[in-house]
Amino acid sequence: MKKFNIFSIFSIFFLSILLLNSCEKEIEFSNKITDPLIVVNSIITPDSIISANITKSKFFLANNETFDNIENADVSVFVNGTFKEKMSYSANGKYMATFAPNAGDVIELKVKVNGMPDVNCQTVVSQKPDFISIDTTINNLSYYTQTKYVTDSLGNVIKIDTISANLNFDMNVKIRFQDNANEINYYRLSPKVLPGFNNSNSYSYGYVNVALEGVLSDNNDASNLINISGSYNYYNIFSDEIFNGKEFTLTCTLNCYCTINLKDSVTPYLYIDLQNINSDYYKYLYTRSMSSDSSDPFTEKVQIYSNVNGGIGILGAYNNGDNSTKINLLDLLKKAKSTHNNNYGGYNMKHKTK
Repeated sequence: MKKFNIFSIFSIFFLSILLLNSCEKEIEFSNKITDPLIVVNSIITPDSIISANITKSKFFLANNETFDNIENADVSVFVNGTFKEKMSYSANGKYMATFAPNAGDVIELKVKVNGMPDVNCQTVVSQKPDFISIDTTINNLSYYTQTKYVTDSLGNVIKIDTISANLNFDMNVKIRFQDNANEINYYRLSPKVLPGFNNSNSYSYGYVNVALEGVLSDNNDASNLINISGSYNYYNIFSDEIFNGKEFTLTCTLNCYCTINLKDSVTPYLYIDLQNINSDYYKYLYTRSMSSDSSDPFTEKVQIYSNVNGGIGILGAYNNGDNSTKINLLDLLKKAKSTHNNNYGGYNMKHKTK
């Protein structure tokens, strides 16, 4: 049997304690806790009236991650340098105007709150993207239903009620559009299922995963492949840096997972919009994506872009095209059911705007 020296064992034990203690270091926070700032969050579009959320920032060591709503702010809206109106308070820090902006308008918000520094921000409303065509092809369409069983006092099933259906499918999308050569343009692909959880009493919803890939439509050479995907591109955004002023074909694949409430009286749709977003909104989304993706502890965190002078937040803008693709999810469910094997492939839907 191998023998151990008792003094060697104790030496190793105490050395281990010293090493563990050396890994801990108490650092006192000596800096001043900063005063809260006004936070302005507003993304505007000609499709709806202007609104803005006005809140207070919180110290980064605060336990509560939510911001405090500001209910007594004086929010003025200026259009192209001219005062338009005061925004009225709605609820939960939200302020509403009575008008929607026009493409090309310069919108400025000035916010005053008692006891806090005044802030202001401005942005330019984007023009509509110039669509040529949108073509879609649906593959791997499948579904399964969710049922509710009602039993009597003896446990016998007396009623079977189908309450919802899960609909899964892949969609290949090609969007042709003409880029404006007179300005730098930024775009965002925005697929969404409506109505969703926040729309009236509807419980239909969907998750859409996007894989983007762009190729110049007048030259399909592999060297012109534009990488607009990547782990950082959470918001499906890209610029016209390579194809400025040219006709461009955006190709992508959507992986859609939708739950449809069959008791709902509102028909659920999948909308596919290509938005022309302005530079403020693009920089905000890009830096927000980069900040979320910077998980390496040895890299410096990315500062999220803000155009709010004297405070923090974002005033950005976007404009949808005249024709978005609108897919009736109940019709897709019927087609999936018609195959009797919970699988339907190659269903083509084409939509041309010119």
